[in-house]
Amino acid sequence: FSNPMQLHDYDGSISILMEMMQKLFLDREGNYLAIADSLCETIQKYLQKFSARPERYPFVAELKNRIYRELSNPDFSVSQEIHDMGFHPDYVRRCFQEEEGKTPLEYLTERRINKARELLLHDPFYGVEYTASQCGFSDSFYFSRKFKQVTGVSPSQYRKENLVRNEMREKQPEFAPDASL
Repeated sequence: FSNPMQLHDYDGSISILMEMMQKLFLDREGNYLAIADSLCETIQKYLQKFSARPERYPFVAELKNRIYRELSNPDFSVSQEIHDMGFHPDYVRRCFQEEEGKTPLEYLTERRINKARELLLHDPFYGVEYTASQCGFSDSFYFSRKFKQVTGVSPSQYRKENLVRNEMREKQPEFAPDASL
């Protein structure tokens, strides 16, 4: 990259790739250097794609930044932000949907649920109420309902299923000999 740039990892893709990279270097198993090279190339291509993406509507990028900054604020109102931008709300929503494929409110909800997914797995000792409050939901029941609507499972079930899945991955032997040999 010729110029420094600041990017927000809105969907968590870069975080996932970086976590994979960290795990590779901590474990240092097998041909981890070749895998790390591939991951670096993937990260670089992702960043190039993201940075080359033309901003058709700069106010959409500004609204996304505002959403990102206020993600954990339960008093944050997308409608108020749109109003404060000085454009007609329907125009902003139409342009936002054209660029992102979803409305600003759907985008906010998706970002909050993605953050909740991350917290549920990285902070397994915190309750659903805490997770809800950290993700901008003032009502944990509403949070649970929205979470289930988006993911298909409750927050506690999501945590349980993914922690069990991660434990099983860690316990699996790297090489299982063939019984027929």
